[in-house]
Amino acid sequence: MSDIIAENGYVIIAVNPIEYRQAQCCAFSIKSKMKNASVTMVVNDTTKVAEEYKEGFDSIVKLPFKEYTDNRQADWQLYWASPYENTIAIDCKSIVKEDHTNTWEYLIDHYDIVFPTSTNDFRHNKLYPKYQGNIREEYKLDIIYSNMFFFKKTSESLAHFKMADVYFQYWRDVCIKYFNAHHVPDNFEPDVMHTLVANHVGNDVTSYHSMLSY
Repeated sequence: MSDIIAENGYVIIAVNPIEYRQAQCCAFSIKSKMKNASVTMVVNDTTKVAEEYKEGFDSIVKLPFKEYTDNRQADWQLYWASPYENTIAIDCKSIVKEDHTNTWEYLIDHYDIVFPTSTNDFRHNKLYPKYQGNIREEYKLDIIYSNMFFFKKTSESLAHFKMADVYFQYWRDVCIKYFNAHHVPDNFEPDVMHTLVANHVGNDVTSYHSMLSY
């Protein structure tokens, strides 16, 4: 692993050996398209990451505040965990198939924090996740997706993560408060929770171009 961390980079949360391997595959896919990209894995405990899983990362860091068995419930810690000034967070179960160089330039120039508003499968067919349709129709919320998102270390993005701190840790209580019982997810749903946070913070965090489609 490199001792030098770039100003821009990717962070991937992983909390068990299966996810370490998934994150490593994602890291290799990133570097296959952008050989100079910096990639950091964020884990519960750095001492538990076996050597075989460390290759491909420029840094491996510990979640700064709390450990989780659901990796995405730790998204709220990424503002403090990321070693970069400009960060793309990406779900460990992802493969990067294109060069993001131009994407980085556009995101840095136009946004403090931004999420995709649609998602496609690898055949470019639009996906309709289970809960998001209900939320859009029943509660008139602006839907966002979170398997890949961009943020800078600014006050605007910090507002999102500070609210996510509370919402993510007590996600079930939050969902019960704002949703009808039959719309409360059975498990933590990062897209649902990021959507709630974004709408309640009130900042515009949606991308009007397909720069972050995945």
